Formats: sequence, structure tokens, C-alpha cells
Amino acid sequence: MFNPKGNSLLDEQLATSGLEMNWVGAAIGAVTSVVGGIMGHNEAKSSNSAAKKNAKKQKKYNKKVAKKTNKYNKKVDANQEANYFAMRDFNQKVALENWERGKEIQDYEFDSAMKQFEKSQAIGSAQLGLNSQDAALAIESEQRSLTDAFLQRQFAETDSKVALQDELQRRGLEQQSLNLKKSQTIIESRLSKKDLVNRIASTYDDAGLSINEQVSNLNQTYAEAGLSAEEQTGSLSDTYTQQNISRQEQFAQLQSIKSRKQTGAASIENTIEQLTAQGNVQKESAMIEGLLAEGQASLGQAGKSTAKARQSSKAALQRSLMALSSEMSGKRKQAGIQLAELNAEMSLAETGVGLNLQKISGAVSSAERTTGLNLRKISTGLRGAEAATDINMGRIRAGVTATERNVENERRRINAAKRFALEGADLEGQSINNAIDIANRDYLQNMDMIKRNYESAKSQSELNIKNIGIQKQYADLNTKAGMMLKPERLSYNPKPQEPPEHIFLKSQKAIPGFVPSPALQNVYAPLVEGIGGAASQLVGVDFTGGDRGDGGGKSMNTGLPLGAN
Repeated sequence: MFNPKGNSLLDEQLATSGLEMNWVGAAIGAVTSVVGGIMGHNEAKSSNSAAKKNAKKQKKYNKKVAKKTNKYNKKVDANQEANYFAMRDFNQKVALENWERGKEIQDYEFDSAMKQFEKSQAIGSAQLGLNSQDAALAIESEQRSLTDAFLQRQFAETDSKVALQDELQRRGLEQQSLNLKKSQTIIESRLSKKDLVNRIASTYDDAGLSINEQVSNLNQTYAEAGLSAEEQTGSLSDTYTQQNISRQEQFAQLQSIKSRKQTGAASIENTIEQLTAQGNVQKESAMIEGLLAEGQASLGQAGKSTAKARQSSKAALQRSLMALSSEMSGKRKQAGIQLAELNAEMSLAETGVGLNLQKISGAVSSAERTTGLNLRKISTGLRGAEAATDINMGRIRAGVTATERNVENERRRINAAKRFALEGADLEGQSINNAIDIANRDYLQNMDMIKRNYESAKSQSELNIKNIGIQKQYADLNTKAGMMLKPERLSYNPKPQEPPEHIFLKSQKAIPGFVPSPALQNVYAPLVEGIGGAASQLVGVDFTGGDRGDGGGKSMNTGLPLGAN
């Protein structure tokens, strides 16, 4: 835009530099100033009109935007309120269904626990009855063993008494024979040495017969003891064989129980893994179907129906996932219950096998003790027979020696035959008395040994009965410890309550934005300024001295136009 002030400044500069504008330049400057003022007037007027028009359009646009914003906010508030009430009703329904399902599951678990408790009580009672029966049978077996020991004691005492009576009878006969010998010695004291030789020969014969008799009796005793020992050993071997077979059967049964336990546990774990895999596949399928449904809903036109369709697909997906999770939880709990029942059943079976193995070991130990007692009894009888044989052999040798001594004395002193014969008879009588004393002493020792054996068997039976009682108490304690405690019913979870009412806050109402009044320009200021500039141009022109060549019509000293003074 043309600025007339620029010309005024140029004039001043030209005046300062001593240049002088002629009247043509002044006229042109004046016209230019006027034209510039007119153009500035028109331009300011056009700018003011455009500013007013823009301010009016801005107010109209702000009103339109505020109206649409309020309409959209009203729909958004209604949509949020409807979604809240729908989701609240859905959550309350799902919570009530889960609560009812939880009550059913809690009742089922309590009923299952009660059934397990009743089954445990029945099995424990049966096991306690079996323990009592086993203890009664073991005590009866000990009583029978003690009865057998008592009968053996009676038989042994009878044998000892019979043996003592036989020995006393034989010694009585010997005493009578000795008396006859005394009479014969008195009568035969005058016989010759031939009679003495015959007598000593007869004595040797009697000694040989007695020795043969003692050896035969001892051999017979050895044979009977060997047969008894073989019988006891065979019986113990049969017991070992039978109990080993029983023990192998129990071990086989235990291996079968362990195999069944491992197979059942593996089957249940495989079922759990398959259920988990199926649940994961179903969850993935449900999620894919939900995403496809949500994608199909998103393909529609944007708006309230599309949003509702997407929310419905999300809600359906959530319900499917919750139903699958609830179903999988119930199946896992059912599989856990089956696994617990399998472990309880296998544990009871293993306990029964352990009790059978203990009974087998007890039977073997009882057979070993019985066989040991019988073998010791046989050994004791052998030692007694050997001692009796040694005594009899010593007695025979003593008799032969006495006879030889008597014969030798008779040979030496025929005249003293009677006295020596009587003395020999006295010695033999003393020997008979000693033999009787020895027989009585052996009888007392045998009776004491029989009594002690019986007392030992009786003490052992009492210890065995006490041990049976302790084993029964231990078995009863184990059985009672393995029995389940009675389950207690728990109260149900609190019933789900509705949440407090939601306080909805309406969206703030939009109002049109403030549009300030436009800043207007003065349309007359450029025109006045142009006219003033033109006037200043024309006023400064020197029309009188414009054709002189005195230096531009300006004073060189003052720098003012000529005529200004």
C-alpha cells in the first residue's frame, strides 16, 4: 500500500541534502498520496467487512457444535446407564448361580467325606475284630503248647518213676542175691580154688553181659534220640517251607497292590491331563468364536447397535469361559476324590499284607522255639542216659575188681575166706546202697529238670501271651490311627448382595464458545493522511523560481525551501 509519509520523508531528505523538487514532482507526489489514501480506505473497509462476516460464521458454528455435543452426551449418558444396569443384573445372576453351585459342591464334598468316614469306621471295626480273633487264636495256641508241655512233664515224671522202681527192684534182687551169697560164702568157704575160679569166671561173664546190656540200652537211647531229632528237624523244615510259601504269596499280593495303586494313580493323572487339555481347547475355541462374533459385529455400521452387538459377544465369551472353568474345577475335584479313595484302599490292603507277614513270622518263631525246646529235651535225655550208663559201667567194673580182689584174697588166705567173703559181701551191699542212692539222686535231678523245663515253658508261654497282648494293642493303635476323623459341616458362604446404587452424573451441557468482536480499522485515516500528504507536497512547491539555476530553490544555509522565510 502506498504511504504518503514516505514522500514527505523523501522531501525532507532531499531538502536536507540540498536537492530541490520541481512542481511536476510535487504534483505527482500529491496525486500519489491521494490515490494511496483512497486505496487504504477501500482496503480498511474490505478488512472490516470480512472480520464481521467471519465473527458471525464463528458464532453460528459454535452454536452448531454445542448442540451436537449435547445431543451426543445425552446418548452417551443413556447408554452408560443402560450398560451399568445390564451388567449389574448379569453379575448378580452369575454370583447367585455360583453361590448355589458352591453350596451343592460343599454338600457333595461333605457327603463324600461322611461316606469315607463311615467306610473307614467299618473297616477299622472289622480290623479290630480281626486283631482280637488273631490274639485269641495265638493265646489258644500258647495254651495248647503249655498243655502239651504239661503232658510231656507227666510222661517224663512217669518214666522217671518207672525207671526208679525198676532200678530199686533190681537193686533189691541184688540185695537178696548178696544175702544168698553171704550164706553161700559161709557154706562154700571151705571150697577149693576151683570154685573160686568158677565164681570169678561167672563174675566176668556177668560183667560182660551187664556191659553188653548197658551198651545196648545206650545205643537204643541214641537211636531214639536221633529219630526224635530228625522228626523235630523235619517238622521245623516243613514249617519253614510252608511259611516261606505264605510269605511269597503275601509279597506277590503286595506287589499286585502296589501295581494297582500305581496304575490307578497314573490313570487318574492321565484323565486329569486329558480334561485339562480338553478344557484348554474348549477355552481357545470359545475365545476364537467370541473374537469372530466381535469381528462380525464390528463390520456393521458404527453406532449403538454395533456397540451392543460387541458387548453381547464379549458377555457370551465371558459366560462360556466361566462355565468351562467351573466344569473343569468340578472334574478335577472329582478326580482328586477318586485318587484319595484309591490311596486309602491300597493303604488298607498293604496294612493287611503287613499283618499277615507278622503272623507268618510269629508262627516261624513259635515253631523254632518249640523245636529248640524239644531238641534240648532230647539232648538232656541223652546226657542222662550216658551218665547212667557210665555209673553202671563203673559199678560193674567195681564189682569185677572186688571179685578179683576177693578171689585173690581167697587164694592167698584160704583160711580167711569166710571173713573176706563176708567183707566182700558187705562191700557189695554198700555198693548196692550207693547205687540206690545214685538212682534216687538221678531221679530227683530228673524230676527237678522236668519241673524246670515245664516252668521255663510256662514262663515262655506267659511271655508269649503278653507279647500277643502288646502286638494286639499295637495293631489296634495302628488301626485306630488309620481311621478317619468325623468330618464337620461348614456353614455356607454369605449370599451375594447387590452393590449400592450407582450415582450417575449427567454430562456437562456444552454452550457455544465466546467469539470476541473483531478489531475494526479506521477507514478514513488513510484518506485523510493521503490528502494531507498531497497538500504538503503542493505547499512546498516554489512556482516562481522553478526555472533558475541557483541551486534548486533552497537556501544552502538553512536547508529550507525558498520563500519559506
